[in-house]
Amino acid sequence: LYQFFADKEALLNALAARYREQLHRVHEEVLGDDSATLPLGELYDRAIGALAGFHERNPGFRALFYGSATSPSLAKASELLHAECVHRVEGMLARRAPGLAPERRRLLATVNVEVMRALLHQA
Repeated sequence: LYQFFADKEALLNALAARYREQLHRVHEEVLGDDSATLPLGELYDRAIGALAGFHERNPGFRALFYGSATSPSLAKASELLHAECVHRVEGMLARRAPGLAPERRRLLATVNVEVMRALLHQA
């Protein structure tokens, strides 16, 4: 592997970028424009199904998404993935509830991402 990557951090960054790209496609599928009008139960079913499938197809993602206190580079990659998820949920909430204050929207997005992360960690 090191013939393609300078070191472990370069490999980790490339893997994280690949996962972010794939996760972006999952977010497009789940949190597209129609997500603003879906009943919440249907939206959560769609999100859980798509994210569970993503986790199943990408077992290495779990280590990145949940981070590691022992590796600063792994923690940074986890932070970037988490920020992408929160950002995407914030966008959906902005379409779904345009009158929601930005601080409240950010809080609700973060709580939703953390709940999904906890559920998927148990899967």
